[in-house]
Amino acid sequence: MSADSMTADDARALIPRLEAQLDHTDDPDSILFELAIAHRIAGELDDRLTALVYFDRLRPKYGHEHRYLWERAKAYEASNRPSNARECLEEIVASDSTDIVARNEIARLRVQEMLRHYDFHDIVALLDDMAATRRLDPTNAQTLYLESYLDYLATRNPDADRLALSRQGCSRLDELLATSPGSVDAKLLRAVHLTELRLWDEADLQFRTAIDSLPPDRKAVFESLPPLTNETLTRKWEGLAGEERARLASAVWRGQDPTPLTPVDENRIEYWSRLVLADLLFGRTGAPGWATDPGRVFLRYGFPEQNVFSPGKMEELPSEMQKHPYYQGVTRATIQKSFAMEAPAWSWTYRFPGRSFEVKFLDQTYQGRYVTADESTKLLAELESSSPTSFGDALPGRITRIFATTAATAAGTAATVPTAGSVGAATIVGAAASAASVSGPATAATTTTTSSAAASAPASASGEAVTRYHVAVGLPPWLRDRPDDWWRQTDVEVVIRDAKYEKVAFRKRRVQAESVYRPDSGGEMIVYADDFDLPPGEYWLEAQVVDQHIDEHGSMRRRLEVPDFRDGRLRMSDLELAFPMDSTASGPAMSRHGRRYRPNPLAMVGDARRLNVLYEIYHVPDPAAARIQARYTILPRGYVVGIADLIRRGVIAADDPRRFGSLGMQLGGITLTRENYSDLYFPEEVVQADSAGIIPRGAALDLTDLQAGEYAVIATVTELASGQSASAIVGFRVTSDAELKALLDP
Repeated sequence: MSADSMTADDARALIPRLEAQLDHTDDPDSILFELAIAHRIAGELDDRLTALVYFDRLRPKYGHEHRYLWERAKAYEASNRPSNARECLEEIVASDSTDIVARNEIARLRVQEMLRHYDFHDIVALLDDMAATRRLDPTNAQTLYLESYLDYLATRNPDADRLALSRQGCSRLDELLATSPGSVDAKLLRAVHLTELRLWDEADLQFRTAIDSLPPDRKAVFESLPPLTNETLTRKWEGLAGEERARLASAVWRGQDPTPLTPVDENRIEYWSRLVLADLLFGRTGAPGWATDPGRVFLRYGFPEQNVFSPGKMEELPSEMQKHPYYQGVTRATIQKSFAMEAPAWSWTYRFPGRSFEVKFLDQTYQGRYVTADESTKLLAELESSSPTSFGDALPGRITRIFATTAATAAGTAATVPTAGSVGAATIVGAAASAASVSGPATAATTTTTSSAAASAPASASGEAVTRYHVAVGLPPWLRDRPDDWWRQTDVEVVIRDAKYEKVAFRKRRVQAESVYRPDSGGEMIVYADDFDLPPGEYWLEAQVVDQHIDEHGSMRRRLEVPDFRDGRLRMSDLELAFPMDSTASGPAMSRHGRRYRPNPLAMVGDARRLNVLYEIYHVPDPAAARIQARYTILPRGYVVGIADLIRRGVIAADDPRRFGSLGMQLGGITLTRENYSDLYFPEEVVQADSAGIIPRGAALDLTDLQAGEYAVIATVTELASGQSASAIVGFRVTSDAELKALLDP
C-alpha cells in the first residue's frame, strides 16, 4: 500500500507488523523508513514525534534522497513545524531547481509561517519567487492558484492596492480556468476576489456556479442557516432536505439582507467568502477550516485587528542525555522524554467602536489544531449567544434591532434634523388628486408645491456634483423592565464608507430626550437623523449603537447608491417613508423641503395600513408649468427581487414593462392579486418647480386590502410633454399593531 492511499487506521495496523520485521531483515533501515512514514500517518502526537526521531536516525544514509526529504518534510508539517518542513524541500530545489511541485510546496509552507503572525509583508518577495516558478511552466494550475491566493493575502497589508491585487488574482484564475474549467476551488477563490472588488453580482454568480458543483457535504455548508437563527426556524430547517432546505436557508438570509430590493445578498456573499478563506487559512487534513475553533471565530468576526503568536516549544533534547531513546530504545513510553514541550498559542484581538476583546487558542496536540483556551470559552459563548455575525466594522453586541431609512436628494434639498420642540401636527397631504385608474386595493393622495421663482438645476455650493443623503436611524428599546430614561447614556454613530470600504463620513451623537418617538402602535423608539454631502457613487452605511451604562452594543449595515443628479435627465430623489402626521404618533417631526413629517425608519405599516412617501423631481423641461403624471405600483418584495434577478441574468430586458408587474402574472410562485398588488395612476397635473428647479412631491398610500408581508412601492413620474420618465423604489413591511408594538415595547 502506498503512503498516499494509507489511512490512519491502516498505519496503526501496519506499525506492529513492521516492528516485528526489524529483527528479521538484512536491511533494517528500509523497514525503519517505512515505519517512520506509518507513524507519521497514524496521527497521534507520540507517533509523529517517533517519526521525527526515526527520520533523524536515517539522515546519514538517506539524507540526500528526494523521497526521504519529502517524507521528512511531511512529518515536520504534521507536527506544526512548517519552517523545518520548508528547509527539507529547499534541499530538493537546491539539487533540482526545475522541481515545480517542491517549489510550490515551499511557497505554501512559507504562507503557513506568515499566517501565524498575519504579517504579509514578505508576500511581495514570495510572489517574485512564484513568478520564477511559473516561467518553468506558465500553465501550471497549482502555481496559478497559489499566486492568486497570495494576491489575496497581499491585500491585507495596510499600504496595499487592494483593487489592483484582486484584479490580478482574478486574472490568474482566468488563466487557470481556461485550461481547467472544472476547478471548483479556482471558482470559489475567484468569487472571493470579486467580493473584495465589491462586484456583488459577479461574485454571486461565481459562488452559485461553484457551489452547484460541490459534493453534497461541502455544498451543505454553503447552504446553511445564518448564525443565531432562532430555534423554531432551525428545527424546521433540520426537518427538511435537499432543495427545500436550501430554499429556507436562502429565505432566512434574505431577511437579514442589507439591500433587500437587489437580487444579491451582500452579507451572505461575504459569509461565503469567509467560508472559503477559513478553509485556506485554518484547514488541515481531515478537518475543514470552518469547523476549527479559529475558523468559527473568523466566520463571525473576520480577521483580527492584532495577532500575537507564541511558537511554544517542541525541541529534541541532546542525544548524549541518558534518557534519550537512542540509549533506552525507541518506545511510546520513552519518546516524549526526548522533547522539551510548551504548547503554541494564538492570541487574537478584535477592536470595534466602543468594544475590544481577545480570544486565545492553544495547540495542545502540537499538530496545528488550535482550540479555544479556557479563559476565552466563556467570552465566546456570551458573544455567540447574543451578537450577530459582524461584517466590516459592525459591532458585536446584544442590541441587534436597528433600522434605517435613507434618501438621496440633490444638494440643498434634504431633510433637516429636528430640534427640541419641533413636534407638530401639520398634515403631509396638501392638494389631493383623485386616482384616475386603480388596479388593486390602494388609494393615494399627493402633495404639490409651487413657486413663481425661476428654476435652475440642482447644484452644490461648490458647483461639484454632490448629493445630500439623509439618514434616519430607528432604535427600538433593548431593555425589558427598563426605566423611563432607558436611552439616556446611549451614543449613536453613523459611518459612511466608499466602494473601497474607506471611511468618508462620520457622525456621533448622544441621544437626547426629544429624540424619543412614539408611533401609532404604541411603544417607543429613538429616531436619529443626519445629512451627508456625497459625490455620486456606491457607499456603505453603518449605524453603531453603544449603551455606555450597561455596556451593550449593536450595529446595522446597508448599501447606498448615490445617483448623479446633474446629468440633465429627468430625475427623482430616493423615496423616504413617513408616518401620517395626523395620526396619534408623538415625537420628533422633521422638515423636508418645507413639509413637516415623521420618518418611518422601521419601514413597517400596522393595522391602519397607511404609509406616506416623500420625494423630489429634478430637471423638468418646463419648470414654470411642467405636465406631470404619477404612478405608484405596490408589489411583493419577492416579486421585485425576482424580476431584478431575471434582468441580471439576461432573461428579460431592463426596459421590459413587466418589471412593474401585470395582474395575474406569476413569478417565483407569486401570483399577483388584490391582496398583494396594486397599481395606481394619477391624472395629469400642471406643477411648478421652485427656485432651484425642484418639484417636491409625496403620496399618502392607503394599503387597506394588503395582506401581511414584505412589499415594495415603485413610484414613477412621467413628464408628458417630453415623454421622459423617472422611477424610485423602496421596500416596506405590512404587519399587525400587535407585532409592531412587540417590536417597540419588548
